[in-house]
Amino acid sequence: MKTILPADALYRLGVVVKDYKSSIRSFSEFFGINRWEIRRLDERRLSNTTFGGKPAGHSFISAIGSARGVALELVEPVSGDTVFAEFLQRRGEGMHHLTTNISSPENFQQARAELEKIGVGVAQSGTIDGVTDYHLLDTRQLLAGPLIEVICPHTDSVSRSPEPDEIVNFDESVTSWNRLPIEKTYHVCIVTKHRRDEVRSALEKLLGIDQWFDFGNESGVNAMDTTYYGRACKSAFNLSLGRRNTLCIEVVEMRYGESLYQEMLEQQGEGLHHMMTTICSMEKFAELRPWLESKKIPVIQDGRVEDFCYYCYLDTRSKLAGITVEVLAPASKEWLKGREDTGAILIGPA
Repeated sequence: MKTILPADALYRLGVVVKDYKSSIRSFSEFFGINRWEIRRLDERRLSNTTFGGKPAGHSFISAIGSARGVALELVEPVSGDTVFAEFLQRRGEGMHHLTTNISSPENFQQARAELEKIGVGVAQSGTIDGVTDYHLLDTRQLLAGPLIEVICPHTDSVSRSPEPDEIVNFDESVTSWNRLPIEKTYHVCIVTKHRRDEVRSALEKLLGIDQWFDFGNESGVNAMDTTYYGRACKSAFNLSLGRRNTLCIEVVEMRYGESLYQEMLEQQGEGLHHMMTTICSMEKFAELRPWLESKKIPVIQDGRVEDFCYYCYLDTRSKLAGITVEVLAPASKEWLKGREDTGAILIGPA
């Protein structure tokens, strides 16, 4: 199968926020990010701007920061028609797009015809400082929610980035706040409504995600002690986890019962649901859980998969602009014995 835009990596996860100034501190506390580059992208810095395939002026603020294997772009819409303002109005704050490709303008234009064949246009685009194009592909229907961003520098040097308007630094009093170990973005999750296979195939064709494993999680069958908001529950869902380089995407579809996935489908619809950033021992997590609860970050869904692992979702939504964070705890030191292929997809490159 020919891939249209083979993903280089997960360069960053795009999050739409109401107020970047208040958000960057919360994200710095949780993820340990000590430096943010702030760019005010308006008529001073933007040209060739489009929305929905037509010329349209707009402005937004981009705050980019990274640490401990987590790279984020927090976007605050300011004026004009943007996919960011549209998302904020329709769904509220949350994960919005994935930056997966740095391409030459020429190579991207060559891919446009293939993108159009599968119904993918450019939802929003622009040129920053006359030196870098950004294109947010309208993959919302194809991929059940997220947009894919392609960055096209006008030079051969992919390391060149538009200059920030401002640098915001946080010291250790902020970045050492979180006691939970943050290791990297192991994966991000897309929740679908009865079209997991369809989205998986689209991810293969569009981004070249070609390493997969499938799993069915069902209370009382292979998932034990399942809870939802602190009470026992029964549910079942199927997932596919796929990886290409540092980009790993989980695609989930509900079968029945109560879960955070069903809650999202009913309240918001399909889309990006959570990110997994931590694999730690059960002992370590049990030690940290009271502290997390004291900071109003409770476990809101969890379970135990046979001899494989304990998994849980932390309610970080109010702290992290709508994002839920997953933590996984191996059942034993040999949890991946005989599951090496699964482990390579789940854990990814160092």
